[in-house]
Amino acid sequence: KLRSLKIKNVELTPQFSPDIIKYSGVISTDAKKLSVTYAAQDSRAKVTLDGNKQLKEGKNIIKIKVVSRYHTETVYRIVITVQKEGGGNRADSGKRVTLQRRNGKTVLSGSQQVVLKEPAGDVEVPDGFERGNVEIDGVSLSAYLLRSDKEGRLVLVYGKGKEEGFYLYDKEDDAVFPYEKVKEWYRYDAQGVSPETIGQYENQILSLKYIIAIMAVFCLLVIVLASLFRRKK
Repeated sequence: KLRSLKIKNVELTPQFSPDIIKYSGVISTDAKKLSVTYAAQDSRAKVTLDGNKQLKEGKNIIKIKVVSRYHTETVYRIVITVQKEGGGNRADSGKRVTLQRRNGKTVLSGSQQVVLKEPAGDVEVPDGFERGNVEIDGVSLSAYLLRSDKEGRLVLVYGKGKEEGFYLYDKEDDAVFPYEKVKEWYRYDAQGVSPETIGQYENQILSLKYIIAIMAVFCLLVIVLASLFRRKK
C-alpha cells in the first residue's frame, strides 16, 4: 500500500488513506502533467504511475500501482477533472453521460445508449444492491444502489442497450458499463470486503500457488526416482 499521496493544487476526495483506493479531484490548469508525490509503506515495493501525461480537458484517470515484494499488488485510481484556466467552473465540464426523456422512454446515453425499463419479475438483482432513488441530470428515477457505497457513486439500472440486462453507472467516472462485463471490478465493494481482507485473500492464494508448485516438483522427483530405480533393477 501507499503511505502517502499528494497531487499539487488538487484536493483529493475522500482524504487520502492507505486503505482507500479510489479518489477524485478537480483542477484548473493548462498543464499536460500534474505534480504527483507518493511513498510506499514498504521501501522494497515497486511503484508505477500511469495516466499522468497529455492530460485533456474533462475527466482523466491516473493509476498508481504498488507491487509488494511478495508480488501482491494494489492499484490506486484517481479521477481528475481538468478545467482549462479562464474557462470557468462549468458544472457539465467533461460530462459524458446524460439522461433524457424521449417519446415516453427514459434513455441513459454514454458510450452506448440504454433504454431504461423495469426488469421482469424473474430477474434476480445482483447481490449487494437494493432498490432506491437516484437523480441523474435533474431527473429522478428508481434504480438499485450499492449498500456499501455510502456516497451513492455506483448505480445499477436495467434496460436495453446492445443487450438487455443490468448496466452499472459510475457517477464518479461518468461512465456506463454492462454489469456482467465489469462486475468483477466491483465485487469487493458489493460484498463489503475491505482492502485489508482482500490483501489477506491474495496472500492466501499466493501461498496455495507455492504449495501446489512444491507438490508438483515433489511428484515429478518421485516419478524420476522411480524410473531410475526400475532401470537399475
